[in-house]
Amino acid sequence: MADEVVAWMNIGPITTSSPSVAVPQVLVPEMLHPTAALTLACLRKAKPDRKRDIVAPGYLGIHVLPDSIERTVLLVDALAREFERAGCVFGSDATGRAVVARDKEMASFVFREDPITGRLSLIRDAHCRGRKTWSDGVKTRVEKHLGTFVASIEASLAKLREERIRREERQAFNARLSRRHDERKEKADAKRASEKLSWRALIGWEKAMRLRCFAAAVEAAAATDGDSAPLPKLVAADARALADRFDPLVLDKPPEVATMDYINFQEWYARAIALLGKSDGYKKYGAKRLYELRMTPEEAASEIDWEAFWG
Repeated sequence: MADEVVAWMNIGPITTSSPSVAVPQVLVPEMLHPTAALTLACLRKAKPDRKRDIVAPGYLGIHVLPDSIERTVLLVDALAREFERAGCVFGSDATGRAVVARDKEMASFVFREDPITGRLSLIRDAHCRGRKTWSDGVKTRVEKHLGTFVASIEASLAKLREERIRREERQAFNARLSRRHDERKEKADAKRASEKLSWRALIGWEKAMRLRCFAAAVEAAAATDGDSAPLPKLVAADARALADRFDPLVLDKPPEVATMDYINFQEWYARAIALLGKSDGYKKYGAKRLYELRMTPEEAASEIDWEAFWG
């Protein structure tokens, strides 16, 4: 039986010195590689195309004539065993192509038979580099070239792995640069914020010192001149209160002055709502009018009829 299959495939006896992949000589499902057995089952169930009489089961990218089913299964068996020996996974992807995978790399190919010439070909993906097609020749069949075909697939996987490693190294390096840039930017922003806060505190402290000197001068003039002093003592008290407001070293700040020059609207509105004990029912545009009238939140809460004002 083996001699008849060898004669039918016209490949001659397989020897260990042959550079091609050994093709099994018996087409028995139990003796085939699981992938080849599944291929045989798919091919036997598939129906030939009416126009070209091609069998395409949608598995491993196979498009062959019915007379080449056994030959195709033997090729699949040989390739599956050889890829398995090389540490690869051989199967079919979602598009129905044959795929060889190792680690994270994949290479695809299809089985194609010309319905006119009957030449069977192994055709690799168009995006691969180097040789893409292995076909039956005038004197030799594609079985004789399985060794070079498998070597080409392995070389492509090795090349893809090398490129992936370099790409991952570049990505890791860029990620480190990005993290370092972010860290430096964060430190620079924190430093600028600290400097800005220091300058604001210094300016406030200088204003407070000048106001206190001014208050002391007013009090000295009032003590010397009495009622004829150009500025009353009340001005000195207001200046000291304003100095305490500017001074960053004073934690217990005095209440806001009635002019509302040192409180923003959001803080004003929040205090007014808190004094009223309500969190809704009043529109901010109405409160904005009271804020523009220089009323304190305490004055707005106690002196204004809010229901009538917003009604």
